[in-house]
This record gives sequence, C-alpha cells and structure tokens, in this order.
Amino acid sequence: MLVFTEFIPATFSKDNTADSTAVFHVPSSQTSKIRSSVKVTLFIRTRQLSGLIVYLGNDNSTFLTLELNNGRLAGRLRLCDSTYYILYNSSVINDGQQHLVGVEFHAHQTFQLLRDDNPLSPQTLPSSGSCAFDASQLIFGGGIPAALRQSGRVRRNTDVVIADESKIPKLSQLNKFKGTIQDAEINDNKLIFFSSNTTVQSDFNLTSSTGVVANEVTDDICTNQSPCLHNGTCTNVFYNDFR
Repeated sequence: MLVFTEFIPATFSKDNTADSTAVFHVPSSQTSKIRSSVKVTLFIRTRQLSGLIVYLGNDNSTFLTLELNNGRLAGRLRLCDSTYYILYNSSVINDGQQHLVGVEFHAHQTFQLLRDDNPLSPQTLPSSGSCAFDASQLIFGGGIPAALRQSGRVRRNTDVVIADESKIPKLSQLNKFKGTIQDAEINDNKLIFFSSNTTVQSDFNLTSSTGVVANEVTDDICTNQSPCLHNGTCTNVFYNDFR
C-alpha cells in the first residue's frame, strides 16, 4: 500500500505582511542535474491577480520563475542574453481553490508551464548555446536577488506567448505572492517549509523563512478592510474572501 505524506502548508503575506519569503539552498550535489533539467511543482491557493510565486536562479544571469499575471499562470526563463516568457491565457487560477501548478525546463529542448502535471504552452529552445543554467537559491513568496531589483528589465530579444509585449511585467515590479503553498517539489525532492511533522530528508535545506505562517490561514477581511457598508453583517469566507 502506497502512503503519501502531506506536508504542512505555508501561508505567504497573511494580512499583507510586507516581507514574506522562504529561501532554500541549492546544494552542489544538485547543480549538474539542474543545469540539464528542472521541474518545480506545488499546490497553490490564492485570490491575487499578479505576483511572483517562485524564483530559481543565481544573481541575475540565469533564472526560472513561476508567476501570476492577471490571475493566470505565467513563467519566464533567462539564459544569459535571452529571456523566454510564457503566459497561459486559457484559465485563471486565482479563484481561492487549490491548484497543482509548475514550471519545467530541459536544456536545449523545452520550457513549459505545468497544470495538474500536464504541459501548457511548451516552447522550443535553441538546440545549441554556450549559456548553462545555474542556480544557487530557490525562493518562494516573491523574493529576488538585489541585482535584479536594480535592473528588472525585459530584454529586447524576449520570446513570448502573449499578444502584447508591453503586458510583460518587469520582474522587479511584481508583487510578492499572497496565498498558500503546499507539497512543493523540485526534481522530485521535497521542499519542507515546516519540519515538525515529518522525518523526510531533502537535499534542499530551508535557509531562511520570514513572515511565513504554518497551515492555510485566511485573512480577516472583515476587520482589515471593512468591506460591508451601511451596517451590513460581514462574515469571513475561506480563502481570503467575505460575504
């Protein structure tokens, strides 16, 4: 009988906490594997329109992201002087329900988004090139290296799956992710935000966690925003909603 371990979910930016990130170290034992192939998957729950969910990379020359763009799944891949951007327009994922999403990269082959482990909008990459994908850190919640906060530009030779290139947000201008993350993995390695309920070992160790709350915890919308006018009764609704 197969036994599946469910890990404690992590809530990011609860009550609009300004700094809410979790950082994992990429070990040297995984460096060569990541250069040739990367697959990041996770369950998310959010009502946010736009934001940066995951950043995997080094300071600024190579990185891979998973993003929200107007409620839709998006991602970008930078390989030195080339940046690729994908936006999956067909459905929204910011409905407060839990969705299994991801992003995948195979060197000199493909870059694609994932939903329910199925590929979305796969992009063919050049079959040759001298730029090797390198990553030293894996960041959840919207953090990016300082070098990208200073530039954050979209380069002119960007390949995109989007009608209007002006709609591609600068990485440095994306909101922090507001929502929950659960059962995150990279190349089948578990990423453990809270270790109290598991003995599972992972090559990717959590190096810092700031403003991240254990379990799926909804905002107190009624108190924080007072959305009900004219003495109306407000009731908080999971997740991050009211009636």
